Amino acid sequence: MRHTYYLFTVAFLLISSLAFANGPGKGELTVWDQGAIHRIDVRYNLSQMMGEPVVNGSFRWESKTVSKLSYDVVLWLTVETPAGNTAYIKIDPVVPKEGEWAYNVSGSPNWNQVLATGWNGTEATGYYSASEAKAFWKTEFRVVDAKLSKIFR
Repeated sequence: MRHTYYLFTVAFLLISSLAFANGPGKGELTVWDQGAIHRIDVRYNLSQMMGEPVVNGSFRWESKTVSKLSYDVVLWLTVETPAGNTAYIKIDPVVPKEGEWAYNVSGSPNWNQVLATGWNGTEATGYYSASEAKAFWKTEFRVVDAKLSKIFR
């Protein structure tokens, strides 16, 4: 009986997670020549779980002139809807050594802080409201660019 209960619970959780998990998806992107950084490879996973956004991402970098990045580097993804609306998503992983992948844990920012309306090269300059962010998240937006901020301190 206990074994049956365990299997039922696992099956329920698996089906529930599949039913409630959706969002823009995951992918990879390579960005070339960002000043001192020659190349950035980005992996991202943007989803939704039980009605909340889930953001995860990682990067590795190469440079011809820089050997170390600042400890507080932030990765900003530029995303765009088919209608041309733009937003920025902040990913804050542990900064890797050159050529290694950054380590990151999935986060779930509040809806009113997941999609920035602007970015000044260092930080967000505003955010979509929770209802606007939810509507944006449901579109088939795509990641079109990635930038690192706070590269040097």
